[in-house]
Amino acid sequence: MAMNKLKKRLNQVLVPKDRVIGRGRGCWNCKHWDQAAAKPLWTEKRQNDLATALELSLTSPQGEDDTRVVNIRHMVNSLDHLVATKHVGVCRGNGRTANGEPVGDFTLHALLCDRWSGASGASMATSGTKLDKLPEELREDFNGKLPEGLVVEKPEGN
Repeated sequence: MAMNKLKKRLNQVLVPKDRVIGRGRGCWNCKHWDQAAAKPLWTEKRQNDLATALELSLTSPQGEDDTRVVNIRHMVNSLDHLVATKHVGVCRGNGRTANGEPVGDFTLHALLCDRWSGASGASMATSGTKLDKLPEELREDFNGKLPEGLVVEKPEGN
């Protein structure tokens, strides 16, 4: 009997409701996000990255165990999966990260930046509603509500 209760409890995700974020906006419904452009761009950049890794592994005393080569291999593997599952796209609207820097070549579908502009239909569906909070605004909210003694480390530069 106790084992059944334990199994049931382990299969549940226990997250306080005030800590769950549901977004109505993100790259996935921004008119600047181009998911179809990700695959051809990644095909080109992938070859360049692998050529760099090959050159580094041939010239480095550590060979394929060089940290830079390992990092490139992990990054290539990650982006292969993200592009295949259509979780990344290309931002055509000069998107910015929370610290004001450009988003880079590929953006995850769930990113929300301050330059979001609804794709056709999305703007009408969400018109008149409050905009979703930006990541840095959510971080401020959560840091103010943490239980006593719990500390959240902020990323460097913020």
